[in-house]
Amino acid sequence: MGVKGTNKGNKETFWDFLNTSGKRKYKNTHALGDAYIAPASATGGTKITEGLYTIHHFPNPSYTSPEETTFVLANKDGSLDVDYIVIGGGGAGGAGDPGAFSGGGGGGGTVKVATGHPITNGTFPVVSGKGGTNLVTPTIPAGSLDYNNLGKGQPGESSSVFGVSAPGGGAGGGAGSAGDAGGSSGGGSHGTTTVTAATGDDWPGAAPLVSPSNGWGNPNHAGAASFQGGGGGGAESGGPPASRNGGAGIDLSPMVGTTFGGNPSADNNTASGGYFAGGGGAGSYNGPTKASGGKGGGGPSGYQPNGSDGARAVLSTGSGGGGGDGGTGSQNPWNPPTQPHGTFGTGGGGGPGIVIIRYLTADL
Repeated sequence: MGVKGTNKGNKETFWDFLNTSGKRKYKNTHALGDAYIAPASATGGTKITEGLYTIHHFPNPSYTSPEETTFVLANKDGSLDVDYIVIGGGGAGGAGDPGAFSGGGGGGGTVKVATGHPITNGTFPVVSGKGGTNLVTPTIPAGSLDYNNLGKGQPGESSSVFGVSAPGGGAGGGAGSAGDAGGSSGGGSHGTTTVTAATGDDWPGAAPLVSPSNGWGNPNHAGAASFQGGGGGGAESGGPPASRNGGAGIDLSPMVGTTFGGNPSADNNTASGGYFAGGGGAGSYNGPTKASGGKGGGGPSGYQPNGSDGARAVLSTGSGGGGGDGGTGSQNPWNPPTQPHGTFGTGGGGGPGIVIIRYLTADL
């Protein structure tokens, strides 16, 4: 009896028949033919699907170091158009001190957004910058006058991908000093009415989300009388009038959904909601009220009557840390019990930045 052909279009037809009929005991190793080409693939980061898009997000799980990794496109015939978001690390809040000064809130990192960026096969470095930390970690006994009152925070560090860099947010001021410039600027300490210009451009308040070359960012809120510092600027809002509250972060949920990013409610330290780069709240000498961090993960201020630490911003949001209160010192429950504290509150650390890449799933 002859072998009936099935015209499968490759070399496996005859060998399949022999294998299934029991007349051949080994498998043809050339079943797929010599011209087999692997399918296109994109790898790197945490991969999710949101509607018609595949999203790769590159969070930074550390408050103390940048996250460096890669995005890899392979076996793609021609180019792939991607949208990307790059957000720098948030600035740290400033420290308070026993001399009635309170720390300013840290500024949110720069937000840069682009759409329709063509890439071809290759390996692309990705850096999600770390947030700023406070330069002063007082550990001296309560009541001692031997303290360092130059409690300005550190700025956040840049994030980058595809040769595009988004600078970090500015540090909050301490001991009467102004906050530093950044994507969004850090707020000043008590007694400082300075509004520091941001390196990012003002958010226009509506779509499109595509940013200018400088990215999005805003100035800080000014410090106020009655021993109050100024809130850090956020990617959506900042600047006058004087306020202890941090500026609002930007809503990127239309592009990335709500499974990561910061919450749209101020002071909600949940890592979900699609908001990013809020400013940190500022301290007030001897409290007793808390200043809110900006929506998107900004850290609230210290709020104990005798001085307390500002809170850290939410991880991978690029938001600013909260400013510390002046006073005799106590521990803010938002922070880990191992964080140093003493005669005045330290500033909270800025939230690390993040890089996000998306493309139409059907295009790959």
